[in-house]
Amino acid sequence: KMNTVDMVCLSGAIATAILWWVTDSPFLPHVLIVLIDFFAWIPTFRHVAKNPASEEAFSWTIWTGGASVALLSSNHSSFFDSLYPLYVTCSDGLIALLKLRHIWKQKRIGGL
Repeated sequence: KMNTVDMVCLSGAIATAILWWVTDSPFLPHVLIVLIDFFAWIPTFRHVAKNPASEEAFSWTIWTGGASVALLSSNHSSFFDSLYPLYVTCSDGLIALLKLRHIWKQKRIGGL
């Protein structure tokens, strides 16, 4: 069920995609893809923060690891080359940490 935040985020992602399509800038796509992904990430983050059991830690950890490898293997010729892998490492890493924190809490409570 879509709420106001979901609609704002979807609208932001669509508007950013349109802006990306109509501009002819060499660096703008790097920034805009982060904005598009960020708008799509917000509802997921909110959902996981409220209900950590709804997501699998393994997939978020794998995405974080992959983005970290991409970030480390980048030639760093410009900040924009590293922007998306840096963003994904941070954003997906945050969701992975939320999920792992939930697992650790469950194990600690279950172990008592």
